[in-house]
Order: sequence, then structure tokens, then C-alpha cells
Amino acid sequence: MKFAFSSLCLSLILTGSLAHAEMKTLAVDAVKITPATLQTAAAHGSTNALQRIAQGLDGQLIDRLHNTRKFKVVAQSDLAQLVKQQEWQNSGNVDPNGAADQFDTEGANYMLVTTIDDFQDYIDETVYKTIGRRSTQRQTSISLVAKIYDTSTGALLESANIQVSDQQSLDDPNYSVGRNGSLTDDLLSTLTRQAAQMIAERVADVVYPARVIALTGSQATINRGDGSGIAVGQIWSVFSPGQNLVDPDTGELLGVEEVQVGTMRITQVLPKFSKGILTENLGVEQLNIVRPQ
Repeated sequence: MKFAFSSLCLSLILTGSLAHAEMKTLAVDAVKITPATLQTAAAHGSTNALQRIAQGLDGQLIDRLHNTRKFKVVAQSDLAQLVKQQEWQNSGNVDPNGAADQFDTEGANYMLVTTIDDFQDYIDETVYKTIGRRSTQRQTSISLVAKIYDTSTGALLESANIQVSDQQSLDDPNYSVGRNGSLTDDLLSTLTRQAAQMIAERVADVVYPARVIALTGSQATINRGDGSGIAVGQIWSVFSPGQNLVDPDTGELLGVEEVQVGTMRITQVLPKFSKGILTENLGVEQLNIVRPQ
């Protein structure tokens, strides 16, 4: 009876804490391109493709971060449009009860700064004269550095190097295709979406590590849902947090020791959470951290 009462108290405390938890605000800076990358793209005639990726990444990052359902997202790249809208709202032509104060944008807890530091976009052709066929292949890759800052201290929380690449091929049996062939820019859109998804997952994991939120027998529910990169069939490891890890030289808190206590296989992905079966359980508990293998 004592154990049941303690468990009930813990459940109420956790429920109350979660109910009063506030969603953090994340500012997303406009995607930047290093000068060296711009120069290289100009030399190879791929400046337009590079700019398309940068502009597309701006929107994709907002979409992917919003779909993690972990942040209030403020787009720094849209700040000029927001200020212009506020000016119009305060012009006297709009009901003042529905207008925000000019330049009053919500303060951010974190800021994401993304920089493209390498871009390669090559088209290779192979001509098979004996059979009258031309094969065209486009190989594209981008490298980005994503940095997450705590705006209250200015401290860098995480820096991640993201690299994605893909290729597209086209066979032309009649030699009718020019050097650029009919290869579309769908490849650029695909790379942009992949990069945005990887960055969004990394940001969410740094600020809000995925956790076990419910346990029923061998079934575990975690707070990652559709849009966060999770998929049925994935294997995730479960960790129990331990003592704080402190750098003996600087006194800096490096993180928390983690001990693996289980493994789970994702069986169902829902809009806001996912379920899985524990394939190994060495003491999995609610609020344990989970990460994909």
C-alpha cells in the first residue's frame, strides 16, 4: 500500500510538472553561405543551384522544426516581413485590439545558426557511340554546420556538421539531350529536405532528448511522433541518467552519465508520440532517455 501511494504521488508530480512545462522559443537565423563556397560555385557555374538550396533550406528548416512539436519557432529571415505587418497593424487601419506592439517579437530561448560551407554539383556524361546512347548523371552534395546557442548566456550548446548527397541519372537513346539533359532540380529539393530533417532532429535531441513517457508491460511510449524522423522498425536504445559529468579542469558541466538499460523496436508512429516493444529490459523506467541506434 505504501508503494502504491508513493507511485501515485510520483505520477501526480510528473503530471503536474508536464502540465506546467512551457514550450521553448527557438529563433532560426537565415541560412548563410561562406564566401569561399560562393566563389567555388561561381567558378563552376552552379551559383543558381546553391542559392536555391539556401533559400529552400530557410523554409524547410521552419517546417521541420515546427513539426517536431517541441518549439515555438521564430524565423529571423521573416523578421522584416513581420515588422512590416506590425507597422500596417499600427497604422490606424486595423482594429488596435488585434494588433501587436511594433517590434515586439517574442524573445527566444535558443537560436539556430546554419551555414553552408561546401557545395558540389557536377554533371557527367558518357556517350556510347556504338549503340547510339548517351548517359547523363548529376551528382550533388552539400555540407552544413548547424550551431545551437543558448540566447540567455550566448553559450554554444552544440555544433553539428551535416552532410548529404544524392545523384540522378538519365539515359538518352537518341543523343537529343544537351549537357544539362532533362535532369530536373528535384534533386536539390530532396537534398534540402534531407538536410533540414537532420538538423531539426539534432536540435530537438539537444534541447529535448526523447524520453519514455509511458510503460505498459513490454510496450513503451516515447515523446517522438510523425515529422521527427522516427519510423516503424527502427531500433532505439534506452538510457538511465546518472551523475553529472564535470570537467575537472574548467568545472564545466559536460552532461550527465548515461547507462543503457534497454532496447526497443518502434511498432507504431502517431502524430505526437510513438510506441514500441522492449526487446531488452534491464530496468527501463518512465522518463528514461531514448535514442535511435
